[in-house]
Amino acid sequence: MVCYTYVVGDIHGENELLRDLLGKIEQNFRPHDYLVFLGDYIDRGEDSKGVVDSILEFQTRYPKQIICLKGNHEQWFLEAYNDYRCTSWLLGMEGLSTVNSYSTKALDTIKNFLLEQKQKILTEKLVIPYEEFFSSIPPQHMNFFLNLKMFYENDEIICVHAGFDLEGPALEYQTENDILWASPCRMMREWKGRKTLVVGHEKTEDIDSQMQGIPILQSNFVALDTGAEKNGVLSSVRFPDRKVFQVRKAKL
Repeated sequence: MVCYTYVVGDIHGENELLRDLLGKIEQNFRPHDYLVFLGDYIDRGEDSKGVVDSILEFQTRYPKQIICLKGNHEQWFLEAYNDYRCTSWLLGMEGLSTVNSYSTKALDTIKNFLLEQKQKILTEKLVIPYEEFFSSIPPQHMNFFLNLKMFYENDEIICVHAGFDLEGPALEYQTENDILWASPCRMMREWKGRKTLVVGHEKTEDIDSQMQGIPILQSNFVALDTGAEKNGVLSSVRFPDRKVFQVRKAKL
């Protein structure tokens, strides 16, 4: 019997799309199949909290079959969690949308601080008032963020958020930055491995302008960030048959 692996691209707070996609996948999902998320669950979209809730809910039904990888957005989120002086997540990742999904009160606190300190925020290591926000995150959600994996590999595919250092050591010895900030465009050009490399991180139209909202499927390379928050399209590819599952936002 064929064992299928479903891989889902970047979600970025688009919980409605995620729930629709999981509904499609579950119609076909079997006890020996696997589901891999490529990371970037949070930020930009309106319901990052709901995204984590939906994944955890799905995971309760299939506890040994769900693999959740870390994205660069979760990396910077956790840097802020560990050091309140880190502003990169809020300012560089549009993290305020995630704050809002957990606590509107925490959002007001942080926004007011940023407005008051706007002359200093880019030049000084100010302590951001994150306490209210992080205390609003349920323990099971923090456990989710703190236990994300860096890669998944089976006999056919290698799944990572962005890529890795092609001249570097074995994947398990590469740094988070190698894996979370690599260039998918470079991976597509230069990856010559036997297994298919499956990545998110960079929108497919930024890799190939003709692929807006469409997964890139090459013989040994697959890109799955079809722009859930920008294009309203969330995608998954099933291996080994490479069947594509997609959901789209309804047009107004």
